[in-house]
Amino acid sequence: MRLGRAVQRGDRWFVPVILTMDAGSRAPQALSLRIAFEGSVTDAAMHRGAALLPMFEVSRRTEGAIAYLIAFGDENPLALDQARSASSPKSRSARRTQCA
Repeated sequence: MRLGRAVQRGDRWFVPVILTMDAGSRAPQALSLRIAFEGSVTDAAMHRGAALLPMFEVSRRTEGAIAYLIAFGDENPLALDQARSASSPKSRSARRTQCA
């Protein structure tokens, strides 16, 4: 799992999360991610890709971090492309307050 290139849209930043599996490995049934922030972040959220249909998902914010858990069932498993990747299963957006 890795973070993609951050993209700024207005006063928000979007960071895709990219999951790539080794050849022959099974797609995960669940994923957990925690992102810690440095500096002043006034708003942060996790969003899954629109094509994903999880069995369960939850996101919690703590001071300085956000955590996300997503689980897939047999009826709607995590689908991988030909490169054995799932891009943007989750992404975070954060508004950073500019400090002088």
